[in-house]
This record gives sequence, C-alpha cells and structure tokens, in this order.
Amino acid sequence: MKIFIIRRVARALVILLFSLTAHAGGPEYPPTNNLLSHCYGVMSGGYGVFNNVLYNDGQTGVLHLAIGVQGDQVVGLELGIQTGNRMRINTNNVIKAIGDAPVYLTIKPPLDLLLTITSHLGLLPVFIQAKGGAVLLQGMIDSVTIKNQTQFRPEAQLGFGVDVTPLISLIAYYQCLFGNNPALTHPNVSAGTANLPNLPTFQAGFIGMQMRF
Repeated sequence: MKIFIIRRVARALVILLFSLTAHAGGPEYPPTNNLLSHCYGVMSGGYGVFNNVLYNDGQTGVLHLAIGVQGDQVVGLELGIQTGNRMRINTNNVIKAIGDAPVYLTIKPPLDLLLTITSHLGLLPVFIQAKGGAVLLQGMIDSVTIKNQTQFRPEAQLGFGVDVTPLISLIAYYQCLFGNNPALTHPNVSAGTANLPNLPTFQAGFIGMQMRF
C-alpha cells in the first residue's frame, strides 16, 4: 500500500514539474498563433558596396538596427535604420565640366519600412525570412551648385536564422537597396552646375542577432 501511494505521489510530482517547466521561461516553441504574438529587435553588421561610384569608395562596413512586430507565425512589420557612406561620383567628364574637382556624395543613414515573411522548417529551430518594402534614401552633394536628392526606393532582404533559445536567434541575410547609376547630368559649364537624378544601388551581406520580447 505504501509503495502504491509513493508511486502515485511521485507520478503527480513529475507531471507538475513538467507542466511548470513547459510554461515557464518565455514563449512556447514553435510560437503560438496569436495576433501580435511578439515584438523583436535586430542588431546586425555586414559589408556592402554602392554601385557605380569612383574606385573603391562604395565599399563600406555597415551597421543595421531594427525593431519589428510579428503578427503571427508568418507575417510581420519592421522599421529599421543603418549607417550611410561618403563617396566620390564616377562621372569624370561632368566633373571636369563643372570645375575639375571631385564631387562627393554622402548617403545619410537610410530608413526602411518592411513587410516580413518568416517560415520555420517544420519543428526544427531553423527559419527562412524574406522582407520587402521601401527605403528612404537621402543623398547630399558637397557642392552648392548641385541639388541634394531624397528618394523612396524599393528594398529587399532574404536570409535565414537559427533559434538558439526561445528568445534569441542568430541570423544571416542579403540586402539590396535598389537605385540607379548616380551619374551627373546636364552640366552647365558657365554656371558650374549639374543634376543628380539618381542615387546608387547598395548591396550587402549581414550577420547578426534577433531578440524577441
């Protein structure tokens, strides 16, 4: 009789311990399908290049920060910012026409708003993630005779991640900020002016961390 009672008590303790463990320490995995199931922050660093600029000026390290909300297991929304760059424009013929001096273009830190789609690979702690939306690019020219440019351009990201805990994931992804050839056009030799109709495309690879909260 005593052995039977001990077995029943031990079984109840095991069930209670398992229940407490399963419901403690953060969100369930895989995450529940509730509206606004979690918010998250992203910190990542990488290396990229602005296309069609002079020499190696477009090659730069970049830091990217973002915050987002995951509406369910698949769809979310993300707001981010990253570092910019200062570079010379690769249009020697126009540079000579307006004074034979380098024309520097500074891309201020881009701001983006992205729709995110996340898909876990079954019950594995691995996911793929695609993001798309718009980025605000602001280009400042180191010349009072060339107007600055502010443009909304499309952006895309594609990558994957690994959940190391229910709250932290390691991520790696490719990013493209779509632009065009930043060539100066319509030089006016007498006035020393020109136009900058386009801002350059930027492509980069990143690794980083995503934290849910």
